Amino acid sequence: MQNKVTGWGGLLLLLVNSALCWQSKMTKHDLAADGLSIVLPDEPNFAGELKAIGFSSPSTPKDVIVKNTSGRDIAALGVRYVYRLEDGDSAPFSNIIALVPEALSDAGAPGKRVSQPLIEAGGALLLSPEGEGIVKHTPSQSQMIGGVYPAKKVVGSFVEVNAVVFADGEVRGPDNMQIAEQLRLRLEEQQNLLKEVSRRVAGGEQLGDILNELTRIPPNKRRITNQIDMANHRQIAMRANYLRRVTDAYYWQGEADARNELKRLSFVTMPNIHREGEN
Repeated sequence: MQNKVTGWGGLLLLLVNSALCWQSKMTKHDLAADGLSIVLPDEPNFAGELKAIGFSSPSTPKDVIVKNTSGRDIAALGVRYVYRLEDGDSAPFSNIIALVPEALSDAGAPGKRVSQPLIEAGGALLLSPEGEGIVKHTPSQSQMIGGVYPAKKVVGSFVEVNAVVFADGEVRGPDNMQIAEQLRLRLEEQQNLLKEVSRRVAGGEQLGDILNELTRIPPNKRRITNQIDMANHRQIAMRANYLRRVTDAYYWQGEADARNELKRLSFVTMPNIHREGEN
């Protein structure tokens, strides 16, 4: 089993992949009633939907299209490919987690749009159990290495939308993948970093000196041996990604643009990530 984390600008993709042993037709568990539906490759409308999002063919025979018919933008998504085993058990083999905290709405700045949403209202994504999960028009050069075969016989498979977080912060789906919590943690880490830099600038420190200091903090090289180590590793990686955006603006466009980037990425009112009916 290989864990792979990639991301830039708030987009984090976690892909846990194993070898593909397909024994029968793939089925789906989507959230069509909530406005998020899956189109399987053997459905008659798949080719038309694929063309509508700019692809002439899928990247693998098991690619699926996830359509957003909710009328709302989407900031985060969790999708799982799952084996059905002969004894009735099931085993996820490919988890696709996509998080875009900047796509959440800012109640304190109506109309402000920091980032393109993961899936716009009326839009769609092509997903694959291989590679980076979200299929792009410019293929990645990265490859998965190795694989794990289930010890039990595989008799089928299904793909499910496990959770979705809309731009207004509402969460739908069972969310066994803890998509909402992961999005919340990434949002908090981003905003804490931006607040730290802004506070120090307001206190009279030079922005360039702050960025130089923060980028010199070495990453944690300790061996990852448990879930706490993994969480700390991801937190460090997220902080580095957010810091890089401000640092790039500083060195490529100048201090004024870096200050604007700080302001642009900062929420006036922190988004409320919540279940339907919760405040």
